[in-house]
Amino acid sequence: MKSNVKAIVTTYLKYFKNELDSLNQLITFVNQSTKEDEDIFSSTNAVGHITASGFIYAKKEQMILLLEHKKLGKLLQPGGHVEDVDNTILETAMREIYEETGLNHLELVNISSNTDIPFDINTHFIPENPKKDMVAHYHHDFRYLFVVEEISDIKIDTTETNSYKWIKISDLQENDNFRRIIEKINHILNSD
Repeated sequence: MKSNVKAIVTTYLKYFKNELDSLNQLITFVNQSTKEDEDIFSSTNAVGHITASGFIYAKKEQMILLLEHKKLGKLLQPGGHVEDVDNTILETAMREIYEETGLNHLELVNISSNTDIPFDINTHFIPENPKKDMVAHYHHDFRYLFVVEEISDIKIDTTETNSYKWIKISDLQENDNFRRIIEKINHILNSD
């Protein structure tokens, strides 16, 4: 799957040329990986690994679903680590969404004819966690955008999540943590 990651990033950059600088760390990470392909996906890789997540947009209410992460205490989109059962990074995002919300009838918003291309790629630092014997590392999160017609019941995974919130997209645009991604979501949704 490593060569597939390179192809995904190359295609992604055709759509988002201005993000090359922000992807340099990911590109270097993938190119310098000398172990088996799975190493770039392994949660035990002390340098970092590729993860996947999904933003879920409810059309009728114009809201985004966020989950309150139990350990971090932050509102985040559903997502997580690539597992052996996943054939693609998109499958990881869809599996994680289902595990964390119970949602499985989602419409993927494509930015390309290749559905594996995410609408956003984000590299972020994960601090050390001595309780889990985890060193500080990076997540290279491939983010996909999904749409539902309207808000529906969510069945959260209480082992990972305290609660969930559907938040107006306009309110998230005012939040420093979400401003860039919401502007991107708005642009994509309004160009369809």
